[in-house]
Amino acid sequence: MRIVIVEDNFNHRNKLIDLLSLHPDVELVGAFADTASAWPVITAGNIDGAFLDIEILTEGKQAGLDLALRINKLSLPTTWIAFTSALPEKSVLTGRKIGYIGYLEKPLNENQVAQILNKARKLG
Repeated sequence: MRIVIVEDNFNHRNKLIDLLSLHPDVELVGAFADTASAWPVITAGNIDGAFLDIEILTEGKQAGLDLALRINKLSLPTTWIAFTSALPEKSVLTGRKIGYIGYLEKPLNENQVAQILNKARKLG
């Protein structure tokens, strides 16, 4: 699985990188601190999924959601999205029509990441 991470917090980004490294079938294509840096990699279409932080402090409270909507509009054949946030899922995504396979509430742990990857494997 080829994966992109978009997470502005250095420590959270590195934690997710470490957790993904426990899965031999995961190839990290890139880990980015902002959506603009990740966009060219995403639009190239060579990824299977993305872990997106919802709130990118330098871009706004919904930068990750906005990026997810842009990814959904690309209609890439197998790209899945999982969100990360310090806020509970209901407070962030209620009423939003965004396709995603999971939501990881920070702090992240191995079990959360494994559950998302297992869902993604079933999609492929």
